[in-house]
Amino acid sequence: MNTPLVSIGIVAYNQEEYIAEAIQGAIDQDYRPLEIIVSDDCSTDGTPEIIHRFSERYPDLVIPVIGQKNLGVTGNSNRALAMCKGKYINIFGGDDVLLPNKISRQVEWMEENDNRVFCGHACEIFYDASDIAPKIVYPYHISGSGAKAIILDGPPYFALSVLFRRSALPAYGFDDRVLVVSDFMLWVDLAGKQGQWGSVDGVHARYRKHSGGLSHISRQEVLLNDIERVIDIGTMNYDLRDYVNFSKMNLVTIPKLILWIKKRDYYRFFIDFTSTLVSQPIVFLKSFGHLLKRRLRK
Repeated sequence: MNTPLVSIGIVAYNQEEYIAEAIQGAIDQDYRPLEIIVSDDCSTDGTPEIIHRFSERYPDLVIPVIGQKNLGVTGNSNRALAMCKGKYINIFGGDDVLLPNKISRQVEWMEENDNRVFCGHACEIFYDASDIAPKIVYPYHISGSGAKAIILDGPPYFALSVLFRRSALPAYGFDDRVLVVSDFMLWVDLAGKQGQWGSVDGVHARYRKHSGGLSHISRQEVLLNDIERVIDIGTMNYDLRDYVNFSKMNLVTIPKLILWIKKRDYYRFFIDFTSTLVSQPIVFLKSFGHLLKRRLRK
């Protein structure tokens, strides 16, 4: 197998409790040649100092990028991306963990076909709360071509699982019109009209879930609004306008109804549910059936 350079980008902000484990997981990969870019987004805790310690211990491997200005998730991801020189790139958050054979397995898969633009895998979700057992989440799409399935169902893989081809990147990298879920937009851009994507067997990374993360319920409305922006941009850019209503129903409208119930905001639930049934009854029923089938397959 060819062994091209791979870049691992770790984006961090105020993660002094977790960043050492994230960097060590990248160092422990059984693949070389490798470069590890750790981009700190102007943290106010001890994160930069920990990054510097690793770069001093592994000067030929760990490249520190300490931002003097806070750019947010998308901006910091682009700051890391600008430093990446590898043929393939993996970018993930500073509170997650890669398992040792992740990169080698994915490079092998990517090298089999130059039309392959990104590769994912199953992940273990683990929790800060010790009383919650970890669980494995498997891809709901094993493979595909083009952006249609991604637009309809959302990202098929956790962001930290994805290894992507640098030559397939859009010139702007992560789209800065998308503030939080710019990884979703990137998978759409990489897949485009004909880009091939797929996955390797096995669990090769651990995704941390905790109250400070972007997955917390209080931030779900922000995420859903960002997802709607991705759908608007993606369907326009890749001639998928016929799917925009179905996609928004799957990824925005129905999740918002569920969010209102979780937040016990029954007034907003009633208003949105009634409005949806009146304006798009067929799309709602088709989408509900589609989501139910996906749930039953898990």
